[in-house]
Amino acid sequence: MKLQGSSGRMCRFLLLSGVAASLLCVAMAAGSAGATAAAPEVRDTREGEDVSLSCRFAPQVAQQNPTYFWLRVNTRKHDNVAIGDAPLDTNYRLDFRPEQGRYDLLISNVSYERDNGRFECRVKAPGSGLDLHSHVVALTVLTPPDAPVVTPGVRPVATEGKPMQLSCGSTGGSPDPVIRWYKEGNTFPLEATMKNGASRDVATTAVLTVNASRTDDGAVYRCVVWNRAMPEGTKLETVVTLSVNYFPRVEIGPDNPVRVERDGTATLQCNVDAKPRVSNVRWTRNGRFVATSFTHTIHRVSVQDAGKYVCSADNGLGQVGEAEITLDVLYPPQVTLDSKHREAEEYESLTVHCNVSANPKPSVVEWVREGRPEFRQSGTVLSLPRVTAESAGVYMCRAVNTLDVSTPPRRRVEHIGNASLTLLVRHKPGLARISPDKPVATEGAGVTLTCSANPPGWPLPQFRWWRDPADSNSSSNGNSPATVLTTGPKYTITSTHLGSEGTYHCQASNEIGQGEPASVFLEVHQPPRFLAKLQPHVTRRVRNDDFTAMCGAQGKPKPSIRWLKDGRDIGAGTPGSGFYDISTEESEARNAVYTVQSILKFSGPDRKEHNQLEPSDRGVYTCIFENEVKKTESTMHLRIEHEPISLNRYNKVAYDLREDAQVVCRVQAYPRPEFQWSYGSNQAALLTSSEGHYEITTSTENGDIYTSVLKVSNIRDVDYGEYTCRANNGLGTKRETIKLQPKGPPEHPQAVKSTAVGHNYVTLLWEAGFDGGVQNTKYFVSYRRVAGGSNTEGGDLASDCYSAAPPSVNANLVSSSEATSGEAGGWQEFDCQKNNPCNVTSLEQHASYVFKVKAYNTKGHSNYSESVAALTKVDRIPAPQRVTYDPESHLLSINIAATCLQLMGQVEASLGIVQDVSTGQEMDEWHLVDTLPIVANGGAATRREAVISSLVASKTHPESGFRSTGRSLGGDDNYYGSEVPEDVLDPEHNAVTQGDPRVRVKLCLRSNPETCGDYTEADIGPSYIKEASVLATPTLIAIVVSCVVFILFVGLLFMFCRCKRHQNKKASGKNYEMNSSNVGPSMVTQPPPPYYPSSGLENKALEHSLDLALDDATKGHHVYAAQNGYGYHGAMPGHQHHGPPQTHGINEQGKTLGVNMGYMENSYSNSNNGGSVNSQDSLWQMKMAAAASNNGSQTGIPSVDPQSQFQHSHPNLHTHGSTYGYDPMSHGGYGAVDDYAAYPQQPGDLDYGHHMNQGRNSANPSRQEYAPSGDPYAAVQKPRRRMDQHIDSPYHDVSGLPDPYMEQMDQQMDDKQPHMGMPYDESLESGYSTPNSRNRRVIREIIV
Repeated sequence: MKLQGSSGRMCRFLLLSGVAASLLCVAMAAGSAGATAAAPEVRDTREGEDVSLSCRFAPQVAQQNPTYFWLRVNTRKHDNVAIGDAPLDTNYRLDFRPEQGRYDLLISNVSYERDNGRFECRVKAPGSGLDLHSHVVALTVLTPPDAPVVTPGVRPVATEGKPMQLSCGSTGGSPDPVIRWYKEGNTFPLEATMKNGASRDVATTAVLTVNASRTDDGAVYRCVVWNRAMPEGTKLETVVTLSVNYFPRVEIGPDNPVRVERDGTATLQCNVDAKPRVSNVRWTRNGRFVATSFTHTIHRVSVQDAGKYVCSADNGLGQVGEAEITLDVLYPPQVTLDSKHREAEEYESLTVHCNVSANPKPSVVEWVREGRPEFRQSGTVLSLPRVTAESAGVYMCRAVNTLDVSTPPRRRVEHIGNASLTLLVRHKPGLARISPDKPVATEGAGVTLTCSANPPGWPLPQFRWWRDPADSNSSSNGNSPATVLTTGPKYTITSTHLGSEGTYHCQASNEIGQGEPASVFLEVHQPPRFLAKLQPHVTRRVRNDDFTAMCGAQGKPKPSIRWLKDGRDIGAGTPGSGFYDISTEESEARNAVYTVQSILKFSGPDRKEHNQLEPSDRGVYTCIFENEVKKTESTMHLRIEHEPISLNRYNKVAYDLREDAQVVCRVQAYPRPEFQWSYGSNQAALLTSSEGHYEITTSTENGDIYTSVLKVSNIRDVDYGEYTCRANNGLGTKRETIKLQPKGPPEHPQAVKSTAVGHNYVTLLWEAGFDGGVQNTKYFVSYRRVAGGSNTEGGDLASDCYSAAPPSVNANLVSSSEATSGEAGGWQEFDCQKNNPCNVTSLEQHASYVFKVKAYNTKGHSNYSESVAALTKVDRIPAPQRVTYDPESHLLSINIAATCLQLMGQVEASLGIVQDVSTGQEMDEWHLVDTLPIVANGGAATRREAVISSLVASKTHPESGFRSTGRSLGGDDNYYGSEVPEDVLDPEHNAVTQGDPRVRVKLCLRSNPETCGDYTEADIGPSYIKEASVLATPTLIAIVVSCVVFILFVGLLFMFCRCKRHQNKKASGKNYEMNSSNVGPSMVTQPPPPYYPSSGLENKALEHSLDLALDDATKGHHVYAAQNGYGYHGAMPGHQHHGPPQTHGINEQGKTLGVNMGYMENSYSNSNNGGSVNSQDSLWQMKMAAAASNNGSQTGIPSVDPQSQFQHSHPNLHTHGSTYGYDPMSHGGYGAVDDYAAYPQQPGDLDYGHHMNQGRNSANPSRQEYAPSGDPYAAVQKPRRRMDQHIDSPYHDVSGLPDPYMEQMDQQMDDKQPHMGMPYDESLESGYSTPNSRNRRVIREIIV
């Protein structure tokens, strides 16, 4: 190490010496070059500072005795400032040491006027004056520049097309400032002409030439000034805003061209952009002046206004701006014909031209015929090659164009122009026609008949009308001598009667001939006419017998009869029909006039007395006759004399003290009753008092309902009690007791019923009880879900559905019989506010509920009403989860999710692919083949299997009446067992393809097969998954998750084994040199030495293993078990070995002989493998050895022949001559040795199992032998006992550590083992100490 340090210092010295020599050479070369061409040195300073200007030269120059001087050059003069060693100014000093090559000029109190300039140091040779040395220093006295000044100003005015110069100058700066021009928005400087002032008294300028254009108007230019005297980041600038006068730019609009509809308003807009602005423009058309305004408006545009318009503008800059716009006048088609009428003879040809003018040109020009939409000829020429009578009519030349107007409001409008031509063909009229063809007139009203002919005939025909004689049954014709009623196309009867009914004829004729006549039958209807009316007012006494009312009428057609009471129908089938008996008689007279008489009898099964009048019979009765012509009615007001009847709803009223109470007595009576009030048992009548405590008023409504109100003012306690209302009208007396009481809680609702039911709601209606005198009464509905039972309806709910469901589902369910018990458990409450009826929502579909209602007010609440049950409707029926069909066995399997509905499955089969005759579209044709009842299960999925007999293939084809529509589901060429008749098949479809069999199933309600869910198509083939397919969803999820976890575990185990194998290969490559010729490991016949950790950490697992091994000080133990990498070297059974048989350190008397502390070449440690999982090998091998030794010593295993002992314990194992390693595939899990004690000895021979790999075996007990049920992952159940510790250690509990190596050699070893040494370096590297180690220590691994 000392030699190495000396060599390093010597190298560094030589390196520094070389560098110094190199620098000296460079300096000399530079001095030599400076003597010929000195580069000026730039120095900056400021006024008042001191500065030193150095002048250095080669010391050899001084030997020539040269002349030295400093020269100064500035703007004022050129002179010397120092000669030799004498300065020529008081502010200058010299550092003159020529022998050292130094001639420096020291300047104090620098000033710009004196010192700003060029200083030159010269050394000249005597006699010749040659420059031996010259050094130039450019000294700059820094002075910041003044603010820039711009000419011609900060707002210059330029003219478009003319160049303009912007000059920016700055004075006072030293050195000359840098001036840059920038345009706003551009970071790059503009190109400008620079002129340096060369002095701070002379301005430095930068001239920017701008060729101004319109876009430069308002442009901003910046002049930026800077020199070195200014602080970093500081600049001076001036902003210039350029104003540009530019030529006029003319824009014309609003569109070009401007499209305007004729007679509209055209607006031509001329927009001018100019500077200076123009006050007006000039509009011209075809060179002629039009206007000067910017907006030129033309009202009521005509076609003559169309053309090109030019707008020009001039602002005096010498260039005129102008633009051209086109005005396009649009107008719809104008169609003209030479004549509007043309007359032609039959069978001649006809050609007509029409003229069309339009802008834009028409898109359609055609001829059409009025009344004949099928006639159409394109073009402007109508051509009829052969004219007939049918050709006569109106022809129209029609043209269409679209006007796309550009002026507001913008629109596209389609216009049509047409002109008509009436073509007259000379011919006689054809068959006459009368309209209306089935005339019906009402008696007393007028009727008009119109006659026409087809063809109509030309010249225009004359018409004549006549009627059949009244006594003639035959139809008349054109030669009938009947009287002509009128001539002309119309015949009018102003007032019809029954005698006007009959047959009327019409015939057309002209000069060419007569047409065929036409006939119609005129029918005259008569409105209902009363023959007997009801009496307007009738009074009868209650309990009168056999009272009737009758009315009769006649009319044509036959009138119908209806009876109403107070506007409501009381006929048969109506709610009030049980109180009446209606009889009707009909008769027909001349001209089909019917007479109808009807009698209303006040008798019926709903009356208390079958045929006696009741008070409720009073009212207005109406008899209505109605036919197609009119409705007629007659009314009767029936009054029933009867004693008073109470109409009070409640027999109580409630008011608080000091309130004014109103006790109401309401009765129905006729004639008018007299009211009398009394209080309590006092029969004295209460009268209206002068002090106003009592006040009695009476009112009437509907003629026979009377209300008497007793008002009690300022209620006192004595006023509470029962009040009696006495009503008397001479026919009887009615006493009504009404209780006046303080306000209190309401009474419970009554007659609760459901009026509407949905899938998630039920609407309830009830009769409110007495409100306790409080107006604001609210209602709450309590409801609970009940199991299906007698109260449910429809039979769609499984009776045991809820019992099959999990307990959590049934927690709030009760049976229907328990619903009325009044128990509150499981009830839910719904706030109805004041609503009656009330809609209870958020219910489940198809579930049974019971409801009861309670009333609340500010005083309290009522009891519950009687319960009412309701079953919600079905919202959605689930589709089958899976359907399979086996064509071989014809077995259909259906999987249904858990449901509480009673369902049936509808099975449909496709009979092949059919083709629609009309459209040619191919589709599947499905037919219902079977229905299957489904047994519901609310707690689990259901599976239904059935053989579909209708899908079983038939071996014979029907002879007649049927046709095949597809092949059988069995997959062969047979036909369906139930063939489809020809008349059932859709005639619009034809079978075109015998497709693969297809089956689908949908679920429907058993009680309503029309209510169904979605289809599920069957998988064709055998159903491989039977019971597993109906597993509950949670079970399926658990199975899937378990499979995924198992796959991940297998994958991790595979990766672990691969990594382990790779590490073993790497470790086996190490070649450790042995320092002994002996190949056998040495034996140590004493206990292992104490453990001294070298790293300061302790291995508690290994330490405890040592505790086990050292438990008995009188016995020696194997420190390391016979595992892969740590074991005994020696002849194994079956190997050649000289000497006595080897035992595992145990002699024939069972005594322990020693421990192999050797280190094998395949061992692993933390230090060798970098802390891999193999670093725990020695730990567990130590434990296994200790445990094996303890077991052997404690149980007293006798010494036997190792070969026989090994083969007896392991009869299925092969013997090998190598150590045994751990094979993960040979063990059911991690083997383990008790962390606290050795395994207890099992009675009898120990068989540790047959392993998959016979080459690798373990004599140690496996983990399975100490785990319950052989579970390799279960907790080990082993007795624990504390061992006396030979070596103190703070760690004892090492449970939970992996035990990958469990094998122990079963071969016995000799008493003597050759010693195997280990080099010192290897022992350090491995971390283990052998008996040959320097301190003979066991260095144990450290687990981090």
